[in-house]
Amino acid sequence: QLRFAQLLRMCPANAPFSLIDLGCGYGALATFLARHRSAARVDYLGIDLSSEMVRRGRRRHSDDRGVRFAVGRNVSEQADYVVASGIMNVMVGFSLPTWEKFVSTMLFDMHRMSKTGFAVNFLKKAGRPVQPGYLYGTTPGKWARFCERELGRSIEILDDYGLQEFTL
Repeated sequence: QLRFAQLLRMCPANAPFSLIDLGCGYGALATFLARHRSAARVDYLGIDLSSEMVRRGRRRHSDDRGVRFAVGRNVSEQADYVVASGIMNVMVGFSLPTWEKFVSTMLFDMHRMSKTGFAVNFLKKAGRPVQPGYLYGTTPGKWARFCERELGRSIEILDDYGLQEFTL
């Protein structure tokens, strides 16, 4: 819940908005929005590579108007905001250069899909790798500079909210 609250800080609390949730899984963020942001009408689109997760999300939120799910990596449509929670953190055996190419591609996609802004969280780089080749940790400056230089975005770094991560 704390992670979701950080990702949604850029979104209005009481006004309608549209949101794309990349790597949505079964729609935990849609549930969070219904419980904690019910005053704001949110047009939610969850996207996940796993058809099983999307099927579970559709079943779980079948009565929720304004909640949709799609299988894939991205979509051609735009939303006011785009968020990604955790998808940049588990690199499952990919090399560091390959993983960072994936991260930059996903940030380009988030930029393209968002009309107003996007937010993503990353694990903080530890002094020593906890699970080398499995978890990706980084520093806030690396991807903040990328977003400023390559995407022309202003960046706010949210840190020190009790988790070993930060949110751009």
